[in-house]
Amino acid sequence: MPSLPLRKQYRALPAPVRGCCDAFTVQPGHDVSVPALAATLGTTDTDVDAHVRHLTGTGLVRPEPGGRYRMPPLFWARAAKELQRRPGRRQLLTERFGDWCLGHARAAAAIVAPYRTPYPAKIAHLDPAAIAFPTPAAALDWLANERVTLLALAHDRKDTDPHLVWLLVDALRVLFDVRGGLDDRITADGIALDCAVRAGDPVWLSHAWRRTGWSQYDWGHHAAADDAFQQAIQSATGIDDTRTRIIATASATEGLATIYAAEGDIDQALRLLDAHQGVFTAHGDNRSQGLSALTTAVILINAQRPRDALPVLSIASDMLIRAGGTDPYHATRVGLETGRALTALGDHDAAKFILAMALQQMVTLGLPRGHATAARYLGDLAMRLGCLPEARAYYETAADLYAHLGDHTHTVITDLLNRIDNLQTRRGPRATTAVRTAAGARRP
Repeated sequence: MPSLPLRKQYRALPAPVRGCCDAFTVQPGHDVSVPALAATLGTTDTDVDAHVRHLTGTGLVRPEPGGRYRMPPLFWARAAKELQRRPGRRQLLTERFGDWCLGHARAAAAIVAPYRTPYPAKIAHLDPAAIAFPTPAAALDWLANERVTLLALAHDRKDTDPHLVWLLVDALRVLFDVRGGLDDRITADGIALDCAVRAGDPVWLSHAWRRTGWSQYDWGHHAAADDAFQQAIQSATGIDDTRTRIIATASATEGLATIYAAEGDIDQALRLLDAHQGVFTAHGDNRSQGLSALTTAVILINAQRPRDALPVLSIASDMLIRAGGTDPYHATRVGLETGRALTALGDHDAAKFILAMALQQMVTLGLPRGHATAARYLGDLAMRLGCLPEARAYYETAADLYAHLGDHTHTVITDLLNRIDNLQTRRGPRATTAVRTAAGARRP
């Protein structure tokens, strides 16, 4: 076939194989999986696998890592042009593919974050109840593997179907929260904000601005984060439901408190957080109360007040337990921050035990972002004890994980590794003193 013009190559294919080519052209990502193609065509994985083998045998489709396949751009353009002659079929395939992406993304988000209340969605071409993931880790893996496709679909449909796109990005947020990926997260935030503006929904707007604020904060852009949190509070004033409005306002205010703390105004940060603790309590939102307490504790630890942080961490743990154990990531984060506080207080044995337990839990849960944080804190503890080889091992683990996640924290860890290299060339008491001060307080 390679000697034939593309049009003749396409038309020489058996009809079912041409149908498979149609399915390739309605997904905007670089590559696609057999299950996605099967759902788009409304057929079985077995049938699609046979069609894909035919296409790979003729060189019209290339296999990619992870059981995915890619159609070369020129042949993709030819197949897309042929499908444009049949607008009804193109519309059907487009809807099926969108439903497959949305149904699986929402199912994955639901098992990873069961505490979330999903937005209403209409999925016509498959039964969402039939979609299941065996574990939260498997659901996160699915989101990670389909991340590029989901973001490409969101970008492709943002002008024509903002509701679909909002729901896709909302589901992806679960992946970013527990596995990182700041660059993609900021891209998704921009798409979500655009959809919220188009929809004019104050709930969407408040959530989109708040999420944008946290992404800008994690990037280190405090002024942009402050503006986003203020916009979230302003948008929340238009929310009709009282409980939703109050909690949206309190959540955005928590972001403002974090900025105050990062810029050194600890008292104002704590005042803002304390004022809204009662809001979560009054509305029975144990998880939000636990997260607010965790934020307060982190601020106290960073302000060199680890002893004050410990009882607050106890409150955070209690609230997350009362939430039914639906948020294991943040529950384990409480353990990490407890270990960090104990490290600062000099209770090194207890700190090491708690941090090691938290690290193992993050590994068991399949949460590399938490694994990286645990390795970082254990590296800090080893630095305080002057154990440079142990510190290096933990920092190298953290740096690799952060780099893989696309988290810019890996540059901070790289700086610490460089400091270890410098310290190892020194001798005597001054080296030990420098080692113990190299892991000073910083934002986690």
